[in-house]
Amino acid sequence: MQYKIFDREMQERMRNFFIDNLIDKGVIRYYKKNSVISTPTSEYIAIVVDGKVKQTLINENGASKLLYILQRGEVIGEVDYFGGGDINKTSIAMTDACISIINKENLEKSLENNPDIYRYFLYSSSRKFRIIMLQLKSLAFSDSLSALSNQILRLYVQEGKKINGKHIIDLPLTHQEISELMGVSRVTVTRGLNMLKEKNIIDIENKKIVIINIKKLEKLSL
Repeated sequence: MQYKIFDREMQERMRNFFIDNLIDKGVIRYYKKNSVISTPTSEYIAIVVDGKVKQTLINENGASKLLYILQRGEVIGEVDYFGGGDINKTSIAMTDACISIINKENLEKSLENNPDIYRYFLYSSSRKFRIIMLQLKSLAFSDSLSALSNQILRLYVQEGKKINGKHIIDLPLTHQEISELMGVSRVTVTRGLNMLKEKNIIDIENKKIVIINIKKLEKLSL
């Protein structure tokens, strides 16, 4: 199901489109790893030029829920820009990152000159909506191992590469970050990852998840 929902070709086309058509319309800013990335208001959007950025909900007690991870060519703030108002999300650089911040005047000119931009903004927003819906589905209806298997497959479709025959999620993730994506405890994630390693379904190399047996992982995700 993950492959049908998150079409790799369409995702890459969207990223390349934003890189080719929008990043030069904004102001370039650089952020160190773990820095908070802020845009002035909902009348701005930003494009990730380089690096990885996570968008998170954080409550007044400091508890957090990681919504999604953005990479080169993906957008920050399009839902607030077109929907109006500010949802209190926090964007944090997972690696050193470069961001292009585009103001309303420049964005509206681009939209007028190239209406195809709307199509890719719509795809970006619907893709994020699907990510959150699948997270909720796993949290509500799946046991912890099934939910973890789903999360790994989802990350692979979004961030994965096949290198020397290995299916690798090309993003170092801590157990805490995976737990925040899933909405479960870090202990639950650690236990689940160990079980998958014992079954020889995954391995961890340099903090990156390597899928050894993708068919078994898919069966566990059902």
